[in-house]
Amino acid sequence: MKLKTITCWIVIVNVIMFVLTYIDPTYMYHHCKISGNTMNEPHRWITSMFMHGGFVHLLFNMVTLYGFSLIVERDFTKKGFLIIYFIGGLLATAAQLYTSDPSISLVGASGAVCAVLAAFSFRYPKNKVLFFFVIPMEIKKLVFGVTFFSIFCHITGAIQGLGHMAHAGGLIFGWVFAKYIYPNIKLSIR
Repeated sequence: MKLKTITCWIVIVNVIMFVLTYIDPTYMYHHCKISGNTMNEPHRWITSMFMHGGFVHLLFNMVTLYGFSLIVERDFTKKGFLIIYFIGGLLATAAQLYTSDPSISLVGASGAVCAVLAAFSFRYPKNKVLFFFVIPMEIKKLVFGVTFFSIFCHITGAIQGLGHMAHAGGLIFGWVFAKYIYPNIKLSIR
């Protein structure tokens, strides 16, 4: 990992937050996670994006982030990448919070990672990825499928305990940003 990349620093902060959660889980979850009941505390909108529900959650998000974000960071510039990651994460959090039970807590970088994944898929739609590390498919089909599946699961209540609308919100923002917003602000964010 190159320490000059924003991606590297985001991965490091996620790992540090994960370690701190294991050192003092009560404090971290009490002060950093977000739910409908705590969304009026502005810091939680950011800190919750660096919290994870377990090692597999962290690992999956960080492997996915690292796998796509270096190219997104290069193609969209560092500032563009930061917009995709943080605005995508914030909008993903909002999508989940405003469509779900307010007592349920939300943690994880999944929405922000999904925004990065969608921006990558817009730029390189024919690139092949291994879905669940086994099934080869074009990235644009993966992004469309995961977006549809996430919305379907949210509406039907299938597969409880996941932030389906956070995933869908991040994917939709990343694609919209790459297609419509970035081309119009490209020169001003370099």
